[in-house]
Amino acid sequence: MGNTLASQTDASTRELMTRLGQSSTRAALIYQHGSRKREREIASGVDVMIVDALKRRPRSKGHAGGTEG
Repeated sequence: MGNTLASQTDASTRELMTRLGQSSTRAALIYQHGSRKREREIASGVDVMIVDALKRRPRSKGHAGGTEG
């Protein structure tokens, strides 16, 4: 649980390995567990990126995505 909480501070895998004295990334990943709160944060972050990308996308002109009509 401690490594899971530490990972939610945006610590890198290397930092987590050092913190717990682990020598392999596999060991570090085994002891990290997801949480519903973090899943919501990730989903929200992805949503923000999609909305921002859509806002920056140039608008098409004309009928049906750029065709004249």
